[in-house]
Amino acid sequence: MKYILFSLLFFVATKFAVAQEYENPVFEADSLKEADSLPSFTFYTVKDSIPFTKKMLRKGLPVLFISFNTDCDHCQHEIESLKKNIDEFKGVQIVMVSRQSKKEVYTFYMAKRIYDYPIIMLFDGSNQLHQFFDFNYIPMIRQYNSKWKRIAAFNQQAPVLRLVENFRKKK
Repeated sequence: MKYILFSLLFFVATKFAVAQEYENPVFEADSLKEADSLPSFTFYTVKDSIPFTKKMLRKGLPVLFISFNTDCDHCQHEIESLKKNIDEFKGVQIVMVSRQSKKEVYTFYMAKRIYDYPIIMLFDGSNQLHQFFDFNYIPMIRQYNSKWKRIAAFNQQAPVLRLVENFRKKK
């Protein structure tokens, strides 16, 4: 009985500590070791594994770049919040990338009906994410202005309305 009670208390304390960690998900962009500009990359489309590069993005439009995992609760909440507020992101290119397999990402893409939204969903077939981005948590979110200079960095879930505000301020 003591073991069960101790386990329950440990579980509750751990959940509380993790929840506290997500209260302030912003890391100052100046403290990051990554480049201030959107890096050149090659990821792959989830539908047909076609290489997708930075050159394929539309110039002059801001970019919301999100690294995620399909089984991450915070990532799923971020995606659902984006979908609910998608009209706020008109004129913004949303790029989502996962290091998981094509099959896992494609299954998620279909199940969550991402294809109904203007979201570019990719998978990282060559493990480039950590070469370009300084993060230890997911979702990892970077916002770039229309000149593709970083305007905000989140190394955890970010409030969607804050993302919208960042884009409006940094046009």
